[in-house]
Amino acid sequence: MFTIYGFTTYKKKTVMMLLSPYTPFKDPGAGYLPLDAYYICSHKARKSTAGFITLLKEKGIDAEILTEPVYKKLAVRAGVAAILGTNSLVYNYYHGSRFFLSAIEISYQSEQAEHEFEQLMSELGAKRAEAGEITQSVNCHKCGKCIKACPLSAISYNGFDPSKCMRTYMADGIPDIDAARKMGGAFWGCDICQRVCPHNRTEAVPMPNALKKLLKIEDFLKNPKKHTDALAEYIGANYADKNRLLALCINAAGNSGNKAYAPLITPHLKSQSAAVAAAAERALVQVKT
Repeated sequence: MFTIYGFTTYKKKTVMMLLSPYTPFKDPGAGYLPLDAYYICSHKARKSTAGFITLLKEKGIDAEILTEPVYKKLAVRAGVAAILGTNSLVYNYYHGSRFFLSAIEISYQSEQAEHEFEQLMSELGAKRAEAGEITQSVNCHKCGKCIKACPLSAISYNGFDPSKCMRTYMADGIPDIDAARKMGGAFWGCDICQRVCPHNRTEAVPMPNALKKLLKIEDFLKNPKKHTDALAEYIGANYADKNRLLALCINAAGNSGNKAYAPLITPHLKSQSAAVAAAAERALVQVKT
């Protein structure tokens, strides 16, 4: 559930920005696939936002999710976050960049509805953004840590290139063998630039055991559909695409150099998915040499 909220306007409508924080996971260790906790947070936040909208409507407040990709700009306007700079992410004083943003267009149908809203927010215990408080001390120091840490050179002092970002490759397909190898053991999500940023002070926590079991490389390669279907409960069906995740799992297995994965990768050479077959071909070269 969101813990901070603020208001702004967009296209002459009142927009409520909701901020849902999360705690990053520690590396699960050899033999397991890392999963960025952001995607679990985003899945939960989307569901809780839908429930919140239903609750608002019950109290006489018109509310609809805003789907246009302007969240960062509106978050800054609403005072729930500030633009940090180099890696293009938005930050705030309490959570650094570790949060998910939601945006809702709302309108009160009566003074009573506005009163109901204030009472609801008080009951929920969410904090309303105050000018300067949420974003105090959030300024990019141009330390260059994120630039040096990014394995795919997506960040530079000239700005952020989303076409080179690992998350883009994960969603759209790994473009070439060089990028595939630079991705290392990555699976779903990339936390590298956030992990090295001095504004992120939250300590990582161990991944829950139930989730970690779904990310064992050996088992995932044996039965990708079973594991992908189970992961959908954590990250949502839109992200849990079998061929996409299988290709990324194979890539991570290949980059590990573990020869024990070779017989588990080999059957995927015949996959009808071009991405999976290509990943298997690349990975087998790495685990057999």
